[in-house]
Amino acid sequence: MVQGRLQRESNPTPGTGYPGFLPQHETNTAGEFQTTGHRNPLPVANYVQNSSGVWIPKQVNDDGSANVQVTGSLIDKPLTRRVSTSGTATNIIIDQKIGVKGVFISLIVHGVTGTFSSGQGISLRVLTNAGTEYIGQNGRLRLTDDSFTKINSAGQQIAVFYPDLSIDPTDFYANGGYIDHKVYPFFLGGVLRVSTGITGTFGSGEGIDYEVVIQYLY
Repeated sequence: MVQGRLQRESNPTPGTGYPGFLPQHETNTAGEFQTTGHRNPLPVANYVQNSSGVWIPKQVNDDGSANVQVTGSLIDKPLTRRVSTSGTATNIIIDQKIGVKGVFISLIVHGVTGTFSSGQGISLRVLTNAGTEYIGQNGRLRLTDDSFTKINSAGQQIAVFYPDLSIDPTDFYANGGYIDHKVYPFFLGGVLRVSTGITGTFGSGEGIDYEVVIQYLY
């Protein structure tokens, strides 16, 4: 680049006279100009480029520090929808979900096929531990280990954990189908274990169509 001179087109349209000036800005060196474009946008203060390449204002707090927010979905499906003849379990490390105060756990049974005796079907089990069991240590405190009564028809079983929570049982209602609920008015602890238990007699292609959905409460 030529210092002290604005940059012009290198391949101007024939017959238009003098080459036009390129879009450009002065660099930190006085009299030195640099072409401005998509690969070299104008220098701006407090702007950031998003994943689509668009420059947007950077959000800051009142003291000028960056406004940082922990991101993550409020809804999780630790046990995705499936047709199964046996139960399964999953562990959720609550300590890694900053700001979570409670959870709304829902076992949703969409349908069942099979033969069931009294007391057979599917049930939700919730277990919470406080301590360091999940990183291979021995220190822990079991806060709760509770199972619902098995059901063998479409419906829901709901477990709610939240400190000092009080809910009127009539606030729970089913939009068709059976519903059962339990409220645990205390903190979760470090580890939440969600599992399902299934009993019954199943032929080929039969099973229980269900999923477990969790909503995190902040």
